[in-house]
Amino acid sequence: MSVLVPCYNEAAVIARAVQALRAVDYPALEVLVLDDGSTDATAERARRAAAGDPRIRVVRDPANRGKADRLNLGLQAAGHELVLVLDADSHLQQDAVKLLVTRITRNPRIAAVAGMPHVTNRGSLLSGLQMLEYASIVGLIRRTQAVAGRVGTVAGIIGLFRRQAVLEVGGYDPAMATADIELTWRLL
Repeated sequence: MSVLVPCYNEAAVIARAVQALRAVDYPALEVLVLDDGSTDATAERARRAAAGDPRIRVVRDPANRGKADRLNLGLQAAGHELVLVLDADSHLQQDAVKLLVTRITRNPRIAAVAGMPHVTNRGSLLSGLQMLEYASIVGLIRRTQAVAGRVGTVAGIIGLFRRQAVLEVGGYDPAMATADIELTWRLL
């Protein structure tokens, strides 16, 4: 399992995400923290949080290419067929990887599995609105779609993908503002 964590100027939150990834119990786990030309201390804080864990590598690029391009480069560098994409301001529950892998390995035709994000930084109006969006809109839509056996969007915040399937459809499209939605539709 390769975990891709794209980040740009996430110094305030990256350590928590990396620490949560260090606690994940999964065999052959590889974590690539993909610093997209941050102008703050994101890369340094990620390295410090990794605390020498050999499963975690911080890949720093001085150029800001954007999330889609950064993820495409990460997919090329990933060493495993299953790739988890996780936003830098998120953190995984310890059993999340095992649950997502259980779902995706049920059928070789499943190209991606959506995780359920939970907002933990509730200190501002914006994060409060984000919490409402995830809990009501995203949660309701996913639950409804799951009844049919297909989820129409694997949101960029947390999703597990079959690397080869993503590469076969051309990866993330950097021209799309909602590259995660567009990628999901191509995978479907």
